Amino acid sequence: MNLTINSTIANATAAVVESGSGTEWWRFVLIIILSLLSALFSGLNLGIISLDIEYLELLCAGPFENKEDEQNAIYA
Repeated sequence: MNLTINSTIANATAAVVESGSGTEWWRFVLIIILSLLSALFSGLNLGIISLDIEYLELLCAGPFENKEDEQNAIYA
């Protein structure tokens, strides 16, 4: 009985490996792309959350090197 179960599992495993060999490479690429996008969006969320209102106001009111920088801060 144990031999029958082991051979059945081996046959099923071999069938799964043969059916998926080389035809599903796009799934790995998709997983990698989605993982990278997830990391990117997580980093962007942390960056937005870490912005403090007082720090942003300080940047807008801070000393500027020239008039163009001051205008860019006003429009920001």
